[in-house]
Amino acid sequence: MSANPYATTQQVPIADIIRRPGWQVRRGLTVSTIDRYAATYKAGGSMAPVTLARVGGVLLLIDGAHRLEALQQTGREVVEAVVNTMTETQAEWAAASANLEHGLPLKKAELREVFRHYIATGQHRIKRGRVKSLRDIAKELPGVGYVTVRSWLMKDHPELYRKSYAGSGAEGHSHGGQMEVKRPTQRERDLQACEEHIKQLTGLMAIISRADRERVARSWQQHSEPLLKKPVPASTA
Repeated sequence: MSANPYATTQQVPIADIIRRPGWQVRRGLTVSTIDRYAATYKAGGSMAPVTLARVGGVLLLIDGAHRLEALQQTGREVVEAVVNTMTETQAEWAAASANLEHGLPLKKAELREVFRHYIATGQHRIKRGRVKSLRDIAKELPGVGYVTVRSWLMKDHPELYRKSYAGSGAEGHSHGGQMEVKRPTQRERDLQACEEHIKQLTGLMAIISRADRERVARSWQQHSEPLLKKPVPASTA
């Protein structure tokens, strides 16, 4: 996601930022890039602000994983950020598509991950239940041809392909069939987010001292016990 030079930025504590590993399409961070960014920060230089999404009061990382790692490597505790209020679906697509606009070219497997998020977040839909043509989808995914889009649809989303794209012809035009793509419910998304945060927490606990682990455990107990006693809303029971 390109930084908007006119966007309002703010200083955000790095500890407040949540990273969703499942939203990041690159297979991993590049150590040389982190080191280069860290050197820039240490020399007093500046870089583009990271991009965050505010979803239900939580700050989620959209773009800037290498910059965050570099800042933490230099001992910084805050980062300059552009914060946009989004739905979770909007945030997921913004994060997955951020590297289409800048950075090193994505590998084919990484582009396929972008495509999976493209479908999961409904970017292929147009009005009245119709879907975009294969060629139109390919135009929105730099580096991917419509033949590749067709192949990925057939393999990763066979039901969607059968209902909306089978028999669309060499030009890749959809016949506008209705889609029946099963999307996770909000409850399922919330549970997945909680599980990802717990994995992130346990990963961090593995590299700190025993005393610090005990401190974190006490903090977790202090914050979680009141929630267990709190009545559950009828809509989520």
